[in-house]
Amino acid sequence: MELDRGTTNGRPFVAVTAFEPASYMDVSFTVVKTQSLRILAADPVSEPGDAIAVTGKVVDADAERNAIALDPVIVRHKDRLSPAVGKELLCEVDAGATFYSYTGGKRIVSLTYRDRDLLRFKDKILRERGKQGWADFLEQELAKRRKAR
Repeated sequence: MELDRGTTNGRPFVAVTAFEPASYMDVSFTVVKTQSLRILAADPVSEPGDAIAVTGKVVDADAERNAIALDPVIVRHKDRLSPAVGKELLCEVDAGATFYSYTGGKRIVSLTYRDRDLLRFKDKILRERGKQGWADFLEQELAKRRKAR
């Protein structure tokens, strides 16, 4: 809906206010990461009215305004304004595609679509063993599954 470019202390940023169609909420965030800025600047340059796919951490939610704020945010790719007919997500086409990535441990751990069932343990493991414990659990379970396959 709104896209404002600028600089702070010599570093570029893009402030975005967007509409999230699945929840009917307004989403505001500021893009500062270099690769994310490159994606927005790639031809055709992103403008208000375009669609982008982002991942971010919710830092504020306002029920009265029906709005959320994300920080930090990563722009994944430019998107389409309407759903595709049929399968749309890569993991729906390729069961080996990355479905979930966890970066809270010493190493990045990625789950494929076929291993997404491990996410049901996330809250319990994080509560009991912490971030590194969750990463270790995922690595151990994935190693077992690779061996069995």
